[in-house]
Amino acid sequence: MVHEINPRCLGLQYSTINKQSVRQQLISKIPSDSTGASLSLLTFIEYRPNYTFTLDQRLEPARRLSKYFRQRFAVQASGYTREKYLPKDYDLASPFNLLIESDYRQYQKTHGRNVLAFRFAVGAGIPLRPNGTIALLDRFVIGGASSVRAFAPRTVGPGSEARDTDNTGLTVNNYTGNMLMESSLEYRMPIGKYPELAFFIDAGNVWLTSGADATDASNFLLSRFYRELAVGTGMGLRVNLGFFVLRLDLAFPLAKPYLPVGQRWVANDLHFGSGVWRGQNLNWNFSFGYPF
Repeated sequence: MVHEINPRCLGLQYSTINKQSVRQQLISKIPSDSTGASLSLLTFIEYRPNYTFTLDQRLEPARRLSKYFRQRFAVQASGYTREKYLPKDYDLASPFNLLIESDYRQYQKTHGRNVLAFRFAVGAGIPLRPNGTIALLDRFVIGGASSVRAFAPRTVGPGSEARDTDNTGLTVNNYTGNMLMESSLEYRMPIGKYPELAFFIDAGNVWLTSGADATDASNFLLSRFYRELAVGTGMGLRVNLGFFVLRLDLAFPLAKPYLPVGQRWVANDLHFGSGVWRGQNLNWNFSFGYPF
């Protein structure tokens, strides 16, 4: 077990737009940007003391069941420096937030070198001031090689918000949330000295509960959150060389939370023989290392 306390943790963020005319144009739009995404253009200073507890049994090979647990708490007090291009009467908020992250994993050896791996992670950014918001860079995103692999990064959530299918380029604030829940179950099966097969199912989403861009669809409610989980499954091929792992996973969705109620479960509408369906649903993930 490891306890880590960092009472003095400072952060600095600043943009690198050198052309003053472009900078002026972008910063002048901050007061009309309800999403808060444009605030990332300002210099941002934060004080973030934090505490982390870690339990890690993964390096004990004699165990048939090994566990990993990481719990992190952080308090964030921060502020933006005022730019000359901002209106003098524009009120710049100073975020004061509590950040919580929990990550639990377990690895059960079944027989030989076969392993059943499980992961469950939750996270929350909680504003401690009325009408507070979580800065864009502190929000959670979901999807991709180490998340819900049936979806590309930043293409799910928050909540049941519909995807913008008319816009091929994602804006930076889309599909982010201050709450996260995701889980994976994976069976790893060596088929030789180095190659491995894996079969997996992933589920998760992010929710946005605070800030000007929060909506009813993005909010987290106990009565419906389970119906807003993105779910995907697939299989992977890995090459385990010991000191690192090459990984290729292929996944497809079983549930799409951004579809209307009653249409989200798509597991009964699989068409592997259709090129259109494959182009819209099959998601390849190439990465290094295990997803968890």
